[in-house]
Amino acid sequence: VLFQYMNRDLNITQSPFLNIIDSTLIQTVESQNITQKHWKKNTVTIRSTKSNTHTGAYKRYICGFKVFVHLNRKGRVYRAHVSPINIPDNEITKNPCFYQLRGVLLGDRGFNSKEIRKRSSGLYRLISPPHIKEKHVLTPQEQRLYKLRWQIETMFQRLKNEYKEFKLKISNRYSKSIQHGEVFLALIKYNMS
Repeated sequence: VLFQYMNRDLNITQSPFLNIIDSTLIQTVESQNITQKHWKKNTVTIRSTKSNTHTGAYKRYICGFKVFVHLNRKGRVYRAHVSPINIPDNEITKNPCFYQLRGVLLGDRGFNSKEIRKRSSGLYRLISPPHIKEKHVLTPQEQRLYKLRWQIETMFQRLKNEYKEFKLKISNRYSKSIQHGEVFLALIKYNMS
């Protein structure tokens, strides 16, 4: 609620032309400290790296939650959602806030599906790189627009960089509401920077 009030006071709203969405994982427990309790609470996910000839593929366990962030064309966060770590990116588009979007929405490959394109038809235009098996390719104009996604990746880098002043320092010893509050506080600080 404080995040919404701050955005209203700072006049940060969605853009009628171009908006960007992405998600990031927020780790609350170091992988060596993950217990059976965390697995039962469904707060752990597995990330696999691609295999290379030298080291091979390996699995990384992450315990925490996922944050979906919406940026407007000026690079300011106008909406954020905290969700369980195992929610797929395309699930967030079922949220009613997506029916208010207009213009162009830039998303990564996780937001690309026929279902989302059908749901967004007539509301907003989703530009997302196609999956490998799809025949659809981005037009040169879509490729130029898609390059604007660097803003959200840079924002995540700034939030997770340990040397920045608004580094996310989330600890598992706090309640979920305090952890989520830390995320929104970091986003408010980002918007004010």
